[in-house]
Amino acid sequence: MEREQMTAEQKQQIVEHFQLFEKASKSLFKKYDAAIKEMKTRFEILDADLEYRFNRNPIHHMESRLKTPKSVFEKLQRYEVPITLQSVEEHILDVAGMRVIVSYIDDVYAMVKVLSMQDDLKIVKVKDYIKNPKPNGYRSLHVIVKVPVYFLDRKQYVPVEIQFRTVAMDFWASLVDNPATFRIFVVKKNVQHLCGCEAVCRVVCFVVIGNFLK
Repeated sequence: MEREQMTAEQKQQIVEHFQLFEKASKSLFKKYDAAIKEMKTRFEILDADLEYRFNRNPIHHMESRLKTPKSVFEKLQRYEVPITLQSVEEHILDVAGMRVIVSYIDDVYAMVKVLSMQDDLKIVKVKDYIKNPKPNGYRSLHVIVKVPVYFLDRKQYVPVEIQFRTVAMDFWASLVDNPATFRIFVVKKNVQHLCGCEAVCRVVCFVVIGNFLK
C-alpha cells in the first residue's frame, strides 16, 4: 500500500513498529560495525604487506558506511518480508558496506583474488560493473563477503558489501550520485569539445548551467 493511501492510524502503527525495530536492532548493528572494522584491518594489513614486498600501495583510500535502521526497515518493507532481526540477517547483505579505492583496474581484480585466498573468508556474491557498466557509465566491482567476527562467547560470519573501484571510477560515481553536478560536468565537457576554447567554454557553461539550476 502506498504511503499516501494510508490512514493516519496505519501511519502511526508503522511509526511505532519502526521505533520498536530501531530499539531492538542496536545490538545487531554493533555486529555489522564490528565486521567493517575486521575488514578494514585486513585491507590495511594487505596494503602494508604489498608495500613491503613490491614497494607500492595499491589502495588509495577506503570508506565505510553502516545503513541506518530506517533504511533497513524500509528495505524490508520493499521486500515484503517480516520486519524482524532474523529477516535482516536473511535478506539484507549490504547493511555493512565498504569502498576500496585503488589506483588501477588490475588492482581491483588483484585485491579480490587475494581475498579469495583467505580460507576463513566466504565470498557470497560478485557483481562486475567494470566489465558490464551500468547505462549511466557507473563502473565498480561489488563483492559481498562473510567475515568471521569473534565475540565473547561465539564466532559469527557477518556479511559486508565491498565496492572496489579506481580513483577515476569513484569520481564518476560521485558525479552520478549528484544529478546537478553530473549535468554540469557533461555540459562542460561537451561545450569545451565543440568550442575548442576554454574561455568560450566558461561563458557558455555559465549560461547553460544557470538554466539547469533554475
